[in-house]
Amino acid sequence: MATRTRAAAKAGMTSGVRHSPNRLNGDVPFIGLDVGYGYTKIVFEDGRRFIYPSLVAPVAVTSIDLGLSLSKSAVQVEGADYVVGEEAVQAGWRFREQYDGWWTSPTFKALVAFAARHVPEGAHVFTGLPLHVYASAVAQTQVAEVVRKGLRTNQVTVFPQGVGAFFAAIAAHPGSEEGRNAFVDIGMRTTEFVGMSNRQFLSDLSCGKVLGVTELFTRVADSLTHQHERTIDPYEIDLAIQGFRPIKVKGDNLAQKLIDETIQPLLKPFAERILGEMTRLWGPGAPSFDRVIFCGGGALILKPYLSGFREKVEFLRDSQYANACGYLHFGRWVYQRPVTNNAVHHPESERDRQEEAIQDEDMLRVGGTI
Repeated sequence: MATRTRAAAKAGMTSGVRHSPNRLNGDVPFIGLDVGYGYTKIVFEDGRRFIYPSLVAPVAVTSIDLGLSLSKSAVQVEGADYVVGEEAVQAGWRFREQYDGWWTSPTFKALVAFAARHVPEGAHVFTGLPLHVYASAVAQTQVAEVVRKGLRTNQVTVFPQGVGAFFAAIAAHPGSEEGRNAFVDIGMRTTEFVGMSNRQFLSDLSCGKVLGVTELFTRVADSLTHQHERTIDPYEIDLAIQGFRPIKVKGDNLAQKLIDETIQPLLKPFAERILGEMTRLWGPGAPSFDRVIFCGGGALILKPYLSGFREKVEFLRDSQYANACGYLHFGRWVYQRPVTNNAVHHPESERDRQEEAIQDEDMLRVGGTI
């Protein structure tokens, strides 16, 4: 790309993007970090990726001497001890807050502290905020500060979620930045609707909604809890649907067929709500856009009901990592680092995903999407 073109595009894309103070980026490792309401994703320049549930549980004072030192997911934040990720699913009580401004909470700080095990000190971290709160300069500053402190770096760039998916698409399909593209990023708590035109963010054709698939998992969990008189966590539903961990009731695995039959009637009505938002924002079939692309952890489970929006829609490969991959790709493009296909790490075979689903050392799930 010509220098003038790159400079103009860079100016358009970085307008309003919040950077923390940094130094020259010559030898600084770049990291894409997506602290989602459902899962936290970390992507490295060499293609490595880590993912873990955005779950945090406080460690009871009485249990500290009973084996906290043996926990592989324990972190300490502001003098308090927490367990993070899948271990928190099994905790007697965990934080369940999902609200705007949660990046000031112990939950968010603990998730970042856990990520610090894998992010090298001094890295330049690219991360994001949901569209419906990104306009707040205070929110951008708060997120940058929490990430800077938690990951021991002065280099943090914060920009809109959803836009990350656009850059992930470019990494996967060079040249796809041309024309007008509409992205729908379906997450656990929010869905981002993003309009792009030749690398330009179309703010009047973009918005974020508190509308995520956790709602579905919660309804299924409540139903099964009532049937089996055993409290079932929504994340247990998600992990079971993905095939990572069966739900146990009285020592036996709950039949996958029962889970599927419980969630199936909920999928179409939920997808119709997303399609309704798309129609309201872009018109029936989004006629002014060349491509309509779905991504995010919730995209594939809803695929049969989203595909009818218009004659041709696309689903971004490795969609759960779209924002994290896009953040990293964006940083490499802005700083003119060589961009290779490593920016998007293609999934292994199904057998490899299952065999390597749990990394024993740190209880992190590697690869895999809904």
